[in-house]
Amino acid sequence: MQHSQHPPDKPGPRLRVVDSQPQVFDPKNIKKLPTPSKTVSILLQALVDEDMDFHQLAEILEQFPSIVVRLIALANSAWSSPVSTIDSLEMACARLGFNVVRSVSIAVAISAPFDPSRCPAFNAERFWCSAFLNADAATWLVERHPSINPQAARTAGLLYNLGLLLLVVDMPDKTHQALTEASAHPDIRLNHALQQHCGIGYDEAGAIISQAWRLPDKLANAIGGHRLSLHEIDNELTYYLALACQISSSLCSEQEYIPVETGGCITPPPVEHQLAVLRRLKSSLPKTRQLASLLYHY
Repeated sequence: MQHSQHPPDKPGPRLRVVDSQPQVFDPKNIKKLPTPSKTVSILLQALVDEDMDFHQLAEILEQFPSIVVRLIALANSAWSSPVSTIDSLEMACARLGFNVVRSVSIAVAISAPFDPSRCPAFNAERFWCSAFLNADAATWLVERHPSINPQAARTAGLLYNLGLLLLVVDMPDKTHQALTEASAHPDIRLNHALQQHCGIGYDEAGAIISQAWRLPDKLANAIGGHRLSLHEIDNELTYYLALACQISSSLCSEQEYIPVETGGCITPPPVEHQLAVLRRLKSSLPKTRQLASLLYHY
């Protein structure tokens, strides 16, 4: 049975006020922070290297058997539709392309320590579909930017909602209530519902896990960017990521996207470029959904 899940938040006014008093969160109440494999940090560093070729990438990924299995299975699936059987990791990387390999590898590595089964309202397929859309939107949005590494933007997009995974595992009942409430009332932002029920939003939870996992500062700052409006952000990667997630969120929630024409500290990309990214996301949405489904079921 599939459960609904509220799409990622985008800045905007809350139209509905939750009646219950918000919970007060103490970080010490976190029972246990899931810990990734010791080599995940090596993987994250490798996956943002724009100069890495398929052979070098395959050498890094060979340290992660679970990722290798997923990539070869995906390369041989109907989603990829290969002409002949793919029987090596390097062939799988070449077949799928860097962007898919990076996205799937990070998703598998990051999700491994989390077991969301005790939170029935959490929909893993929709979560990863949203993450892949965030990653694509961020990558495409910075294509013309002279100084932002597109692969760093992709990685940050995949990790943008990382804090939700922590809350799903650490506070499954309260997070279930927040997800259910946000799904039933689209005018309630998920982050607000989480603050009401858990005492913490997924932005703050993301900051906690980023620090615990010692993620690179630029990724940690981008993950924590939820709490700021675009006009308050003074870091370019964080700004472009937040804007990319607004674009993908409008698509997930089937709401009209209003391009950002003026910035605060950062000048936004041209309106036409924002709309072009939205069109690309729409065009790729069916295949992105299939990818998330395959990732979840393998």
